[in-house]
Amino acid sequence: MSFWNQPVCKYTIRASAVVTLGLLVASCSESKLSQCKQLIDVANQVVTNVQTVAQNASSTTNPSDSLAVINKVAEAADQAKTDMESLQLSDENLKGFQTRYAAMYAEIGETTRDMLSAAQSKDTQAGKNAYNEFKAATSQEGSLVNEINAYCAQ
Repeated sequence: MSFWNQPVCKYTIRASAVVTLGLLVASCSESKLSQCKQLIDVANQVVTNVQTVAQNASSTTNPSDSLAVINKVAEAADQAKTDMESLQLSDENLKGFQTRYAAMYAEIGETTRDMLSAAQSKDTQAGKNAYNEFKAATSQEGSLVNEINAYCAQ
């Protein structure tokens, strides 16, 4: 009887092949932790960008500069949406968070532009409405961050 035909050897070789293939597949796909980091990095970059815009805004007293700042916030939200959508995530839960973040950024961009439009047309009521919608859009972030942190900690 040949060595290769012995049952133990056949199963050992098969098991080794399965384990090796599994390791190759796992190493080729990004880990959940790696994908979490990508998602969180984009979200953190948005916060940094908006903080920079806000710091620059605090030094201006010119109304036209204030309008430019509002526009920069809208542009930062648009860029955030693009950056978030460009992530290549395979984890279905993270894809869901990614979609929610992108939708939130889109809404922030839209409501910020609505505030800008209201300010330019001096429409106080439209400005109040847009601001309330902006607050509603940004209020989603806290629960989204908590959900992502809980999921990524698992």
